[in-house]
Amino acid sequence: SHDLLTKDMPIEKSLESRLAGTQAGTVAASMQLPYFYTGMNIARVNVAMEIPGSALKFDKVKGKFHGEMNILGVAYKPDGSVGARFSDTLKRDFDDKKMVEAFEKEPFHYENQFDVSSGQYKLKVAFASGSDFGKLEMPLAIDPWQNKDFSISALALSNHIRPTTEAGANLD
Repeated sequence: SHDLLTKDMPIEKSLESRLAGTQAGTVAASMQLPYFYTGMNIARVNVAMEIPGSALKFDKVKGKFHGEMNILGVAYKPDGSVGARFSDTLKRDFDDKKMVEAFEKEPFHYENQFDVSSGQYKLKVAFASGSDFGKLEMPLAIDPWQNKDFSISALALSNHIRPTTEAGANLD
C-alpha cells in the first residue's frame, strides 16, 4: 500500500486524503461523541476514542523511545461542506523498551473537543502513525437548543474506574 504520509505532502492534507478515500484503515478503534450546549445552538463535542497501543509506532531518539500519532477530524454537513474540524498530534515518550511494550499491550484513550452549531453532521476521523492508519465515521445530530429545555447528549460509557478526589469523597 502507498504511504500517504510523506515529506512531500503535509500531514493534514494526507489525512484529508485518507478521509476522502475508499481504502479501509489498517487499525480498528472505537469512538463516542457526547456533547453539551455552551450557548444557544452551539454545542461542544467531546471526541473520545479507544485506540490500540500497538498502533502508535516508536522510534529511538536520543536514547529514548518517541512515538507520534497525527489525528484529523472533520464534521461534514449533509451538503458536503465542513461544519467543524480539529487536528492534533499525540506524542508519547518512554525511557526504555519495556515501557513501550507495556504501552503497546493495552488500548489508550484519546480525547479532543470542538464546537459546532446545531445541525446534522457526519464526523470522520483519520489517525496515522508510521504507515498504519485508522479511519472512523459516525453520525452526529445536534438538536436546536431550546431555552426552556435542559438536555445533554446520550450517555457515554467507560470501562475504567478510578477513585474520586478526597474533596469529592464527602459528596453523596
